[in-house]
Amino acid sequence: MEKSFGERLLNAIESKGFTKNSIAVKAKIHPTTLNNWITGKTKPDNIKLDIILDILNLDKNWNSLDSKSMKDFDVDKMMTENDIDIYKHVDGKFSETKRFPKEVIIITAKAGLNLQSNYYADELLDDLEKRVIYLDHDAKGRYFEIDSTGDSMNDGSIDSIADGDKLLLREVPRIYWKNKFHINKWDFTFFHYDKGFITKKIKEHNVETGDLLLESRNPDKEHYPDFWINLKECAIVTNVVEVRRQKGVYY
Repeated sequence: MEKSFGERLLNAIESKGFTKNSIAVKAKIHPTTLNNWITGKTKPDNIKLDIILDILNLDKNWNSLDSKSMKDFDVDKMMTENDIDIYKHVDGKFSETKRFPKEVIIITAKAGLNLQSNYYADELLDDLEKRVIYLDHDAKGRYFEIDSTGDSMNDGSIDSIADGDKLLLREVPRIYWKNKFHINKWDFTFFHYDKGFITKKIKEHNVETGDLLLESRNPDKEHYPDFWINLKECAIVTNVVEVRRQKGVYY
């Protein structure tokens, strides 16, 4: 079955790492208006649609393709002028170095408290300030940025997380929560219903029960003892994929 215009538009939005709400806010279009386009209730005017295509870095020809042409059309592979600018010419051939834009939801300390008291509702997350980063792959999960608090993860090593460091977090989708986490590869930040943001290493993971034994990097176990949580107590689980030091140095 051929995809409708609305289905194609939604696919384009999601393939670029946006949600309907986030792209509507960025384009300064009411979310209901965008949803009406997607469901087919109304048709978009070209000016507003062009704004969205610019944000998605899509060529204007996208809008002129009919659904039959779209059968063989891959929104992720469509090369715009901006895409060509970030291709490198190597030995007479094009070597793809394309970077994929990804929105990062910025969660301040104040916003974090509000989120916790409202069970980390998606609509509140969508309303927060965002910035765009560029990745070397098309990431599907959400990304967040928070400020680290305390020194429980600071052991003085290059892998330390100190008080005030900014953490770039990548969401672990719920469909993977029943699998063994990569506990030796990543530190984790949990959006815990009672404890707020918890950034720790995972020492043990019981896949059957969802129980996790968390440990701090700081060797002072008297002040930073290991403790258990359960995944049922968490709204969101994330990997800590990048740490930005207060001096602006990435390790």
